[in-house]
Order: sequence, then C-alpha cells, then structure tokens
Amino acid sequence: MPTWAELGLPEANLASDFGLMAPAGTPPGVVQRLNQLVNQVLDGPVLQDLLRNADNLPFGGSAARFTALVRQEFQQHQAVLQRAPISLD
Repeated sequence: MPTWAELGLPEANLASDFGLMAPAGTPPGVVQRLNQLVNQVLDGPVLQDLLRNADNLPFGGSAARFTALVRQEFQQHQAVLQRAPISLD
C-alpha cells in the first residue's frame, strides 16, 4: 500500500488534535468557564507528564483558537480528499 507521499499527497500525513466541544447554543459564559477549567488542568504537571509520556504535545488556549484550528483542518482535509485517488468501487 503506497504512502500518502507516494500518492502525491504529502500534506495528507497530518497530526491528530484533540479538544473538547460543546453543543451549538451553549451559553458563552459556560464555554468560557469550561475552557478556563480545562486549561487549568492541562497546565498542571500531572496531565502534562501523562500526555508527554504518550508522545503528545499538550497545549491549551481559547475556544476561539480551537474553533479556528478545527476550521483550518477541515479545509485542509477537504482539499486533500478532493485530490486523493479514492474510489468506493
């Protein structure tokens, strides 16, 4: 089986990102508070060590930053899939 690069799609070999999402319409104050709490836990040494020991690069940030990342990656993946030689046959 060829790699993505061998298929002419080296940009398809992407990293994985993990984050938390809330349902559409969640009050901004709730999103802000959850974001604050998640960042506090993520910044703690216990979770930092666990994630780094599993070869992850932990970083927090704002809900807006994560939203922008998800949108950017969606566009990236969509572009790759349109060019990929994938067939359902």
